[in-house]
Amino acid sequence: MSTEQVTEQPTGQSANGQAPYAGQLEAPPDTGERWLGILVIAAGCFLLLVGIDRVSGGRITGALNASE
Repeated sequence: MSTEQVTEQPTGQSANGQAPYAGQLEAPPDTGERWLGILVIAAGCFLLLVGIDRVSGGRITGALNASE
């Protein structure tokens, strides 16, 4: 045996007391909720613009159709 001291941490333990990272975590399966949320937000923005257009007397659609 040598007289050198072992300064290495034992396996499974780190300097701050937490276990080392075990590797990549698996991503949860894609259930489509993200895309449903995007669709709901887009529909809400569309309805907001339609409402603003109706309240303003059709200024938005009038500006879009002014070239005709």
